[in-house]
Amino acid sequence: MAKQTLNENGRFLVGEEVGLALVAGGILACLSVAGLIAYIYSRTLPGLYMTLVMGFFAIPFLKKGIQNRVSIRVDRSGFYYYGEQLFTWDVFHRALVVQEDVFGSLQDHFYLVLEYEKPEGLIRRRIRLTNTQNKSEEEVIGAIRFYSSKAKGEEQA
Repeated sequence: MAKQTLNENGRFLVGEEVGLALVAGGILACLSVAGLIAYIYSRTLPGLYMTLVMGFFAIPFLKKGIQNRVSIRVDRSGFYYYGEQLFTWDVFHRALVVQEDVFGSLQDHFYLVLEYEKPEGLIRRRIRLTNTQNKSEEEVIGAIRFYSSKAKGEEQA
């Protein structure tokens, strides 16, 4: 995966890794079809159950791969999460990535912690960074630093 070059007028976009979602959905769909074929020839309930379960689990993966929604957008106007602007750079305080240890879990649990001002006070928001996103934690923090420094530099000028 090539690192995205940042520029003042550009946007930094984070979405799901489309290929991974489509491959996982395709494998589950194939298993569902295999289960359907097994059920047609044998008429046993395990074959039917396999078809239903694999088909049920294939749907979210295929949907995620086809939709390819942008979860995080960072640009000169601020920070967006699923299309909703959380803050502009003039109220931004800091961002950091933290890892939460979950007992018995084999996967990483990274969160992007954002601190920004609202009329009701300082807000601290945690956003889950999944293992299937197409940008790394370091790239997200780098984009936030880049655009926030550009915006704060314009304010001081």
